Amino acid sequence: MNLQECRQVGDGTLKYLKSSLRYSAFLACVKINFCGCFGISDSGKRRIFSSFGRPFSVRSIDIEFSLNLEHSSLAQTTRGLKKFTLLENLSLRIHQCIGGKANDENKGIRNFSQILEKMRNLKRFSLDHEENICTGNHGLVYLCEALSTVPSLQSIRINFPSLFQSNEEGIKVIQHLTKNPELKEIDLNFSGCKEITDQELGYVGKFLTEQSALHKISLKFSSCCQITDTGMNVLGESLRKKKYLEYLALDFESCERITDIGFASISESLKNLTSLTDLDLNFNG
Repeated sequence: MNLQECRQVGDGTLKYLKSSLRYSAFLACVKINFCGCFGISDSGKRRIFSSFGRPFSVRSIDIEFSLNLEHSSLAQTTRGLKKFTLLENLSLRIHQCIGGKANDENKGIRNFSQILEKMRNLKRFSLDHEENICTGNHGLVYLCEALSTVPSLQSIRINFPSLFQSNEEGIKVIQHLTKNPELKEIDLNFSGCKEITDQELGYVGKFLTEQSALHKISLKFSSCCQITDTGMNVLGESLRKKKYLEYLALDFESCERITDIGFASISESLKNLTSLTDLDLNFNG
């Protein structure tokens, strides 16, 4: 269902949809785009998910929406998801996150994290937040801590460019992710995080070493200006041990402190990746 930019649509229109969904006994996949629908309240969005006749039949949910109120509305919008305890795939794309206070932001993502902890069958999780504000300074730490408790999780994709206010937050996020031993795919975007240094890249390397099941890795560190050849050497050493890796994408565009020495460390590691079928390296600038 695509309602993107339908500004004339309000909660009244959703009543008709809600009544129809009560009979959706065998619905397995749900995809809804509320982006730009500012006439629909957070409670209206929540009621859509609470109206499914048999939420236990739903295995995949893909939601795209805007938050134009206080960021605590993230918890209001996603509260309806708590009924989908057998969900396997969850994708959230959040746009235009403006206004609100840090405490509200952290409360919203913390409440959502509590819902995630109960999704014990979740295999794939994806989060994009365009404006990089809705999770607050510590919200992503709460989120990754919750994901670390999901035993079935195999794939994580989180897009959080320019988010971290300190390198300590980046370290905590990576440490929580290392607690998922069954991860097969990882896609993390740290682009523009000015506080990311070689130390964080070292934790990423440790994470890659401990995740023996990984066969797909995508890491984006473009414009992380504090990364040097030292960090690249650590990352290269970790990649050498991923003999079963099939897909590798690394983005270090505009990382001006990386020289030929750092690039050589990554290139040298590729010799050991005998299962690699897809490679995408970006060191432009």
